[in-house]
Amino acid sequence: VLDATPTEALAKSGYVEADGRVTQLSLYECESLAALPVAICGLAALTTLNLEKCSGLRALPNAISELGALAELCLSECSSLVALPDAIGELGALKSLDLSFCGSLEALPDAISGLGALTTLNLYQCEKLVALPDAIGELGALTELKLDECTQITALPETIGGLKALKMLDMTDCSRLTSLPAAIGELGALTKLDLTGCSSLAALPAAIGELGALTDLNVSG
Repeated sequence: VLDATPTEALAKSGYVEADGRVTQLSLYECESLAALPVAICGLAALTTLNLEKCSGLRALPNAISELGALAELCLSECSSLVALPDAIGELGALKSLDLSFCGSLEALPDAISGLGALTTLNLYQCEKLVALPDAIGELGALTELKLDECTQITALPETIGGLKALKMLDMTDCSRLTSLPAAIGELGALTKLDLTGCSSLAALPAAIGELGALTDLNVSG
């Protein structure tokens, strides 16, 4: 375990040296970190990378694909992050991706379809995210999708029906959401659907009635 909190020792370009023994790395609140040192991508045993509150981080290097053992990637409150590289799709072991409060993130790459092991995707309060890519439907292991307060999203892609393992879909306060696709009825494992505060949603599709596992449906507000 290597923790650079609260100092910014690892933020100095070229300072970090690869060490295959490191399994967890935290760069929490390294606000001056504009780019992830490529050397970190040589940490072959790394399973957890925490970049929370690295507010100056603008991008991830393509070399991120070399972290073949990475299971958890936290980018929460990386407020300058505009996009993810296509190389993110090569993280075949990734189970959790936290992009909450990434207020500058405008889109997810189609390459996200390569995250076959992903179970949790947190996009809470990604206020500039206007849509999910069609490739989202290829995340066959996904069980939890948080889209609450993604206020620019107006619709979900029809491919959402491909999320056969999805148990929880949270769209609380997606105030510009106007409709749900009929494919929502294909989410056979869904137990919780939260549409609280979706004030532009005029109606629910008839396909909602096909959600046989659904136990918690909230459309208040």
